[in-house]
Amino acid sequence: MNLLIITPYIPYPLHSGGNRAQFDMINGLKGYVSISLLVRASNPTDRQNIEILKTKWPEVTFFVYDPVQKIAATKHSRYYKLLYALRASLDRKIARLLRQNNVSDPIRQHATLSTRHCKHWEESFIDYIFHTAQKDFDIIQVEFFDMIDLIHALPENVIKIFMHHEIRFVRQEIELSLLQQITPADRYFYRCFRDYEIACLRNYDSILTFSETDKQKLKQYIPKVPVFSSPSTGIIPQFVSIDFEPSHEIVFLGGVNHFPNKDGLDWFLSQCWSLVREKNRDVKLYITGEWKKSIVEKYLSMYPSIYFSGFVEDLSCALRNRIMIVPIRIGSGMRIKILDGVVNGCPLVTTTVGVEGIDLIHKEDCLIADDPESFADAVVYLLDNPETCKKMVANAQKKIEQYSSDRQVKERLNIYHQILSNAINRE
Repeated sequence: MNLLIITPYIPYPLHSGGNRAQFDMINGLKGYVSISLLVRASNPTDRQNIEILKTKWPEVTFFVYDPVQKIAATKHSRYYKLLYALRASLDRKIARLLRQNNVSDPIRQHATLSTRHCKHWEESFIDYIFHTAQKDFDIIQVEFFDMIDLIHALPENVIKIFMHHEIRFVRQEIELSLLQQITPADRYFYRCFRDYEIACLRNYDSILTFSETDKQKLKQYIPKVPVFSSPSTGIIPQFVSIDFEPSHEIVFLGGVNHFPNKDGLDWFLSQCWSLVREKNRDVKLYITGEWKKSIVEKYLSMYPSIYFSGFVEDLSCALRNRIMIVPIRIGSGMRIKILDGVVNGCPLVTTTVGVEGIDLIHKEDCLIADDPESFADAVVYLLDNPETCKKMVANAQKKIEQYSSDRQVKERLNIYHQILSNAINRE
């Protein structure tokens, strides 16, 4: 089987859930499938990361589109390069001004409703995709919402799959509900973006989602396109001991570049943290992941007993004997951080959105709470009840064995073969 994966994100380094999901699935599939990866290299860091991947994956064929090289090949390349850089600078400045205008409403400031739903890819990039797609692939798989409209650049005589990491209109519906004030324009943009996303998905032969929950949501809108649930978790079920020792420490896992992480941490610190500390003055919060210096300084000046650990290579050290909080309010798909927590023996306090798509049950495997008082009470309860923590971790570890890397790779292969078989039967 020859599989071409087209993605906007280079799956290295492994500093985000999206990168990990791509890396781990490709890493597992490459022993069974002939894989080609089409990516963009827009800067020296991208090119360096691609070279690292090539050394890790000698079996994978790389198709690399480099906008800089395309610019150099154009007539009046210096002038074109100047205009190209100027346009990018203007886009950033306009976005910055819009964020400043919305500073009183952080959800509006960062909502995906404020972004363009169509990327307006360069003609040369569209040409590159179209000609690459002619190279006798059995399946072409497009990943992430950013590239959803590339279905219109692919040839008709090949099977086309979309890997939906996060259903955008589901996320936008949540963003809409959290706005301080909803305007007619907000509703207009939400409906336009939703219909655009659904229209693109209807052109694919099949769709993959990260969870059964997302699968069921999409089937309501796209009943005629086969939808499969296929997590890409990268979880190796080598569970740490559940001999949980109380430490009065909790941990938040996630970086600032994914806005739902920042929104969740903002919500927890502003609405829940003081309630937790009223009942447990010894509690400490450790925040992992990449965070901007200005945000770190702001948080440290506002909230006591919080600590930033930065990007952590070995999660077992950052998670050991700590209660994990997942106060995520925005998104769809699956939070791999929850699986990381369970593998490393962390008791969990999460929101409904945070645990969505993972088969964990409230009061059996974790605690689920959606309002500040309930969330804070859940954290305090686990801090005070280590035996309950041990039982919940043991239950959760049994549940997540289904998300092991080996099992998910086998299930993905079965899905590919089923899609190919369905295509042959249609012929």
